[in-house]
Amino acid sequence: MSRPLRVLILTYIYTDYDPRYGGEGRVVWETTNALARAGVEVYVITSMKKLDTVPHPNVHLYQVPFAKKDFLNFNAGELLKIFFWSIPLIFLKGIDIIHHLPTNGPNPFARFKFGKTFVMSADPAWDYENSKFGKELKLDNSQKNQEAGFAKRSFDLSSRLALRFFRMIGVDNKFPEGTDIFFYRARSLQPTLESLRPESILAYVPNGVDTQMFSPQNPPLFERTQQGLRFLHVGSVSRRKGTEHLLNAFVSILPRYPESELFLVGRGHPEFIAELKQTAAPYPQVHFFDNISNDDLPRAYTSADVFCLVPLSGSTPTVMGEAMASGLPIIATKESGSGEAVEEHEAGLLVEPGNEAELAQAMVNLIEERAILEEKKANSLAASRFFDWDNIARLLIAGYEQALVNKK
Repeated sequence: MSRPLRVLILTYIYTDYDPRYGGEGRVVWETTNALARAGVEVYVITSMKKLDTVPHPNVHLYQVPFAKKDFLNFNAGELLKIFFWSIPLIFLKGIDIIHHLPTNGPNPFARFKFGKTFVMSADPAWDYENSKFGKELKLDNSQKNQEAGFAKRSFDLSSRLALRFFRMIGVDNKFPEGTDIFFYRARSLQPTLESLRPESILAYVPNGVDTQMFSPQNPPLFERTQQGLRFLHVGSVSRRKGTEHLLNAFVSILPRYPESELFLVGRGHPEFIAELKQTAAPYPQVHFFDNISNDDLPRAYTSADVFCLVPLSGSTPTVMGEAMASGLPIIATKESGSGEAVEEHEAGLLVEPGNEAELAQAMVNLIEERAILEEKKANSLAASRFFDWDNIARLLIAGYEQALVNKK
């Protein structure tokens, strides 16, 4: 292709500052800027209410009329608006690739592609029907929306009409037929996609990390007050992230290792945070932080010795790459995208989701076996090169180009 590749990103989220959107917001922001640095002309169309941000010069921002982004993730009415608003842009700007971010879901472009290539990034869903954790996840999801302050509409006519339209044209599922490429973020999703969409190109492309921002060279944010290992959690302090199990496991090892510390960095629903703080009240080794800025976050990682990423399920969150780039070994849960990546790169230890005894033993293993700690630390830092956003952009571009060749 003699001119730069032109990619249209369809997204509800586009921000580099609103902490309520967490990792999902960072994924869209970092993906578009990494593609732009690689020379791609990126056109972003979003339903965000407020676009107070300055991306790379190769990123061109468009806001749908009457944008009303005050919800998390999928909203059928807004998606249909994005679809219609994108059509003239596709032809006026000579778009090559249409890419739905940050995650999978219904999309009319899977059916009406106007001769273009349609792409989705795909994540495994939270298992709300899980007999062991389903109730926790459902309660957590409800509290997540409340804590973020997003409106929940009891009646949304535009969404109902849009969903009816999606059903009518046959694109009302998470992995709609007609999608040319699925970039999946957890390897465990590959068999599902192969069985559902054998006609689509499939490529493993996880979330990335800014290895310039996150580095072992960053000075620590928190001073040392004890001599033991400091365990760190960054992200939503919630049931789905397994923070209750993490806290209980940590408390159980304190009688033997009282010099250990646990830092919980992130926001959560006030009721859930209050429950955790009540559990932690007798233990000064447990610290809660909910107001660390994006500028200070890299230094929070280098204040710790071990990163704990123990969700009940889920994909590969951005915090995993941040921990790796900071040179931290990781305790992660099996049956999650993060666990797969940690196992693949031998970057830490794995435990069963929600198994506090295994989690406690993993902590003990790293406390007692410093050789294992150092080995996993080195492996984690080495793995971060794969997750660097510029490498993620190269993987995306390779997939785009393969699809364009197949279309000829």
